[in-house]
Amino acid sequence: MGKLVAAFAASHAPGQAGFPELAAPAKKENVYKAWAELRKKFEGAKPDILVGVSNDHLQNFHRVQPPFCVGTAESHILPRQAYAKMLRLIPHPVRGHVAFAESLVRVAAENGVDLAFSEDLQFQDEFSVPKHFLDPEDKVPLVPILTNCLNRNQPPPERFYELGRIIAKAIERRPPAERIAVIGTGGLSHDPTGPNWCLIDENFDRRFLKLIVEGDIETLFREFTLERIFQPGKGGTPEVLNWFAPLGAVGVRTKATLLCYEPVPEWATGMGYVCWELQN
Repeated sequence: MGKLVAAFAASHAPGQAGFPELAAPAKKENVYKAWAELRKKFEGAKPDILVGVSNDHLQNFHRVQPPFCVGTAESHILPRQAYAKMLRLIPHPVRGHVAFAESLVRVAAENGVDLAFSEDLQFQDEFSVPKHFLDPEDKVPLVPILTNCLNRNQPPPERFYELGRIIAKAIERRPPAERIAVIGTGGLSHDPTGPNWCLIDENFDRRFLKLIVEGDIETLFREFTLERIFQPGKGGTPEVLNWFAPLGAVGVRTKATLLCYEPVPEWATGMGYVCWELQN
């Protein structure tokens, strides 16, 4: 079987790449230190594949709104041209991993979960920003999974956790020498274009991070329902649902380390970075 060798969760806010100079220097430095530590752990784990779970920003999910959609293309352009200038990133091809992506879809179906899939997805900051900091030379192929966090009828946290368990089962089906990393990106509290624009709910963020780090999934499910997640802002805070996927991949009660939390109003969000403690 393959092996899960690294699991992370991180904020993908565009400001950390596109307009870093707006943030307070100390907060920006702490965020960059967290990314440096994640990159060190990522490179040290020597993964063959990176599975990313993050939300569609309504650039793909229009006429059809799936809960989850796996990118099955041989390569992906990160980011799409329309967002490149804002992110200060150059659009470029990033290798996909068709075999793992298609195996994931099959394993999900076998376990009663039907995943949408596409060879023609468009990407904004959801993977472009994390990949820029985590793997800037694009050495590791990416299997992207886009999720519905921002439209309506979002899947509840339990479904995102179940997605993580499916990813773990797909990893078990892979060749013995294959090493896989998983990252969930998005959040924390923010509300782009909504009534809570630039307001950060630090109590929400710190409580959520505490339970994530402790691996207390029972309390997370009880306290962080969709209704609670919507309260700091429906336009962005539901991105924290993506964090339940790596938590599901590593399993219940697996401890994690909080590398950084900074409320950054200049980037309009609470910024969080977590690494799960895995045996390599």
